[in-house]
Amino acid sequence: MKLYTTNTSPFGRKVRILLADKGMPYEQLNTPPSEYKQNEMAALNPGLKIPILQDGGRTLFESDLILAYLLRTYPHQNGTSHPPLAQDLTRPEKHWEDALVLSTINTLLDSGVSLRQLGLNGITPKQAPYLGRQQDRIQWCLDWLERQATPQGFIPGVFSIADIAFICAVGWGEWRGLFPWRGRSKLEALVALHTTRPSVADNPFRE
Repeated sequence: MKLYTTNTSPFGRKVRILLADKGMPYEQLNTPPSEYKQNEMAALNPGLKIPILQDGGRTLFESDLILAYLLRTYPHQNGTSHPPLAQDLTRPEKHWEDALVLSTINTLLDSGVSLRQLGLNGITPKQAPYLGRQQDRIQWCLDWLERQATPQGFIPGVFSIADIAFICAVGWGEWRGLFPWRGRSKLEALVALHTTRPSVADNPFRE
């Protein structure tokens, strides 16, 4: 199994954490954007984005699809950490509610990526109203997620994919100095609950 990603990618970190939590060995191929060879990358993912997972003869991209694939293809390959890892992205009886949480976390992260990428080009929220809207959207998403969360996570009793996605989103936003998120008690408790989990602690962001 091969994972194309970087240690700075919040999308790639989601997959790294899940693979570690399931105790699945893999080879990481670091692919910094500055070193992309577009033709080679396009052959793996036409969107030229990471992460990309190769498992035997199958190539997958888009982080949530990769997570779903790993959960459903290897359902019995789980680690021993507690709480146990969730069995799927969503619960059958709460599919739409759980899907909305995941979608909102992705929106939060997408807004952060917009701030980061345009900021690298010297564009600030004062210069571009679009970026100001992204800042507002981040805070509205965080407020909404606070209402959906519990101190034990988005799905109490398991380490959910939403928990992984949120930890990666706000961890990246804080690491890059892009947006404040603390001061929301349930979200802070959720992150604190899983901070020392080996799969999380052993897969930090780093340059």
